[in-house]
Parts: sequence; structure tokens; C-alpha cells
Amino acid sequence: MEERADEDLKIGANVARMRAARSLSQAELAERIGVAQQTVAKIEKGTRSLKFMEARRICIALELPMALLEQEDGRASNSAQLIAHSTEMNSLSKELHEFAKRLAPALTQLAFTVAHMRDIGEYDRPAQSDLDRAASWLKVNWGDDLNDQIARALPTDDEIESINKDVDAQTYGEALARIARLKVEIHDPET
Repeated sequence: MEERADEDLKIGANVARMRAARSLSQAELAERIGVAQQTVAKIEKGTRSLKFMEARRICIALELPMALLEQEDGRASNSAQLIAHSTEMNSLSKELHEFAKRLAPALTQLAFTVAHMRDIGEYDRPAQSDLDRAASWLKVNWGDDLNDQIARALPTDDEIESINKDVDAQTYGEALARIARLKVEIHDPET
């Protein structure tokens, strides 16, 4: 009986980790799997055994393989950390896509407006400096600017400074790929 309780605690803790990694509340997960929020709370506390079909629905809702629920603490924590990063990157990718959908028509409209303003009579035409400033937005290489922003945002803390020679690269993408291949110890600020 004690072994089952330990297993319930482990599985419950993993459900909680993975739910949090996906940025879902207990209520949101409960809604997705068709149970009450209190049921999810009891499962996460390990005070209620997880039924097979509930486990299956949880794994579908959290986009996880079933085996992940049975992992030991260390491995489960590491998996949850990667899932959280992946979830964040997915969200940022969607935001970037939405930004691009707003940017494209704004740039197109600006291009038409600049073209129109250059063709109107001298009396109504805005100052050349205003036209040039507006037209300069049409010359922005948004990809390069985004890359530059990411490169500037890369941390310059002691950890990165100490490995700088190992990750020096032409692009932030190369630098991140080199960091990902390094053997580094990550210091958890919460510990």
C-alpha cells in the first residue's frame, strides 16, 4: 500500500510539473480532461490515484508521452524545464507571426503613401525630410534587426563571460548552438 502511495505522489508531482511547464492552471487542465479542478488538485497532491483514462487525457492535453508521468524527480524536472522553454518559444513564435501579419500591411500602406506623397504637387507635398524619414522604414531589414536585438539581448552575465571564447560566433544562432553543445552547470536562482 505504501508503494502505491509513493507512486501516486510521484505521478501527481509530475502532473503538476508538466501542467505548470505548459502554463496551465489546474482549472484549465481539469476542463481539458473533463474532471473537476479539485480532482486535478488531489491527483497532483498524490491523495487520489490517477485512472488510466485520466492519465491518457492528461498526456493528450499536455502533449506528453505517458512514460513522462512515471519519471523520477530529477529527470521529470529537467523534462519540465525543457517543456516550459518550448512552450514559451511556441508562444513567442505565434506572437512574431502575428506581428508579421500586422507589419506587412502597414509597410505596404506606407509604401503607397510615400509614393503618393512624392507624386503630389510641390505645394501639398510634405517636407523632404519627412518623406525620407517615412521611406526609411521601407528600407529596414526586419530580419537583421530582429537578429541584432536577439544578439544584444543574450546575457552578458558571468556564466556567459566565462565561456565567451568558446561561443564567439558570427551570428547569435551560431553562438546559441555552441552554448547548447557546451557542458555547463546551470545555477538555479531558486536554490
